Amino acid sequence: MTKLIYMHNPKLLQVNTKIKNIVQHDLLGLCLELEETPFYVKGGGQLADRGHVKSDSFQADILNVVRTPEGQILHICEVTSGRPAVNISIECFVDIKSRTLNSKLHSAGHLIDQVVKCYKNGLLKPIKGCHYPGSCFLEYEVQNLNLDDLSCYIDSMLPHYIQADYRYINNFDEKTNIKMLQIGSFDPVACGGTHVRSSSELKGLQVTKLKMKKGNLRISYNIL
Repeated sequence: MTKLIYMHNPKLLQVNTKIKNIVQHDLLGLCLELEETPFYVKGGGQLADRGHVKSDSFQADILNVVRTPEGQILHICEVTSGRPAVNISIECFVDIKSRTLNSKLHSAGHLIDQVVKCYKNGLLKPIKGCHYPGSCFLEYEVQNLNLDDLSCYIDSMLPHYIQADYRYINNFDEKTNIKMLQIGSFDPVACGGTHVRSSSELKGLQVTKLKMKKGNLRISYNIL
């Protein structure tokens, strides 16, 4: 099983490890399975990290990182020089620009959700969320909702949450293998994603649209 470095230390963006397996996947192409990885694995509404790996004998760009139904962590790559081999030592480098963007968008989703949780004593029930650049949204189950009232509430409260400089605290439980996120003094939630250090890093966050979709509410947002 590949050790996920970011679960324990999300700020560690460069790691030395070894290739444990090379997979030529029918759909994904050439994939590397590593002993441990700093790259975030796509999931939880957050895109995978991008970056590159290198050794004395080869270099490759990491295009995506996915988990197979069997639990394998596959690093989809494009070799730029040389050839990979099992058991060789390699250096992994996470692209800080893409990590920062994905962390901000994911963190922004949590902050908006925290605002929504306080609206009329939890009137809206969360269903799912997506934190992909250009298509971020949260979806809720609702009944008897006044969209204009909710929109005004979010617009008035969100700037205060950002300015409050709430700390994003991550705690990993070794026994349950679950990482918890706590924003300020609000109740913690289970989340394996990567996050900012505090809400003040989310300046420019705006809710762009509230729309009813198939009986549920979709809240779209972006960081401008």
